[in-house]
Amino acid sequence: MTKELSKLFFTANILVFGLLVSYKFYGYVSYVAEPLYKIRTNDGIYYSNRFKHFADTVTFLDQSTGETIQKSQSQLSGTVIERIR
Repeated sequence: MTKELSKLFFTANILVFGLLVSYKFYGYVSYVAEPLYKIRTNDGIYYSNRFKHFADTVTFLDQSTGETIQKSQSQLSGTVIERIR
């Protein structure tokens, strides 16, 4: 009886561990597969994986702080948005 329970316990642990590893691997692959943009402004360089360009403003999510930043056209210079990956 205890031998069968220990086999069942070991099999369940292997299954849970395999599911956890596959979930983490999927998260890593989806993170690497999404695009990354370099956004140059007058006050610095920001990295974001999504942005919106509407009329004379650019709105993007800053990767380092996690906050949404909105810059007007007067605060942008040169090549503003460059895709890195």
